[in-house]
Amino acid sequence: MVAAHLRVALLPLVAALAAAPATALAQQKKTARPACGIRALPLAEGSQWTYQYYTPPDVQLPSGLRVQDPPTATVKVLSVAKNGDKTVISLEESYRKVVVKTQLECDKNGLIIPPDSFFFAGQPGGGLQTTLGKIERKGETNVFAGGGFSGEAFEELKTTATREPSVGSGAVLVPAKLEMERKMVVGGSRESVETVAASVSASRLTINLTGRTTLDSSPDKPFNILQLDVVMYFAPDVGVVQVRNSLGQGWKLAEHKVGGQ
Repeated sequence: MVAAHLRVALLPLVAALAAAPATALAQQKKTARPACGIRALPLAEGSQWTYQYYTPPDVQLPSGLRVQDPPTATVKVLSVAKNGDKTVISLEESYRKVVVKTQLECDKNGLIIPPDSFFFAGQPGGGLQTTLGKIERKGETNVFAGGGFSGEAFEELKTTATREPSVGSGAVLVPAKLEMERKMVVGGSRESVETVAASVSASRLTINLTGRTTLDSSPDKPFNILQLDVVMYFAPDVGVVQVRNSLGQGWKLAEHKVGGQ
């Protein structure tokens, strides 16, 4: 899964938009060129997004214990640097007292997002005390190709996952292999969606995540991960403005700071 799957299945602000009109988000732009010209997710050094947690309406929560989600989560672009034909974007994601650093890459073929990034499927900070190894990725299409945001994409990912036991628990946690399939479809027309303080026009990205984990101690017994269906909304020159998923989790944009402002 993604972050939620890693937390659960792999062993397992106040708004600063100041009651602005819906166009205010779009007016915060053109002060920093986004990496690879991707306006749907404008990654520029110093840009920052803060999200407020909410429970989406009309979602039936799955049974069983739930990990309490943080009330807010923040994603900040630390740097954007060229590396040959690619551009490397370093992010810092924080919630509660957790700080996770991730790296994205983009070029003319699109944007590559690691599973422990919020932008992978709208979950903050990766898995709980979980570290992913090197990621093997197969995919022939990318919805961010050429700096755009359209079409369909499918990718397969393979990696390893290790978890650190809680301090003083004495537990020994076995590493696991993780395989995921991520299907993405961009909606054809924009929709009006709610942030914390305004309605904005945004494009829908639906994500379907499936996968399995295999403990190193039981290599012949793969465990199927609960399918996760995600809807993420992207507004031009702003980025992700709303997220909701089939686990009954959701995020709304509370504050957006543009790099250079």
